[in-house]
Amino acid sequence: HPVVVLTDRNRALKPGQIRMEFYDADTGRWRPVSFEVTDEDELIGVFDDGFPGFTVGAGKTLTVKVRLGLTRDAASTEVLASAAVVAPALHDG
Repeated sequence: HPVVVLTDRNRALKPGQIRMEFYDADTGRWRPVSFEVTDEDELIGVFDDGFPGFTVGAGKTLTVKVRLGLTRDAASTEVLASAAVVAPALHDG
């Protein structure tokens, strides 16, 4: 599952102020991304919502459409967005 990490300079952004969705091409629908705050005041969002995840073959890429919005009461500040992919570990035998 992809994971998005948002950090803002003043650490003022709250999970309820973020609206993010990703497009599930298999079902043709937008799925919500929920955010939680870490101990480092980062906001973590997992592309989950009961979603089984994406399959990306070796040496291949996958483009995922994402929509991001902030509520009107969100503080005016710079926000850094980083994304990572969490893959299951492969085990021998």
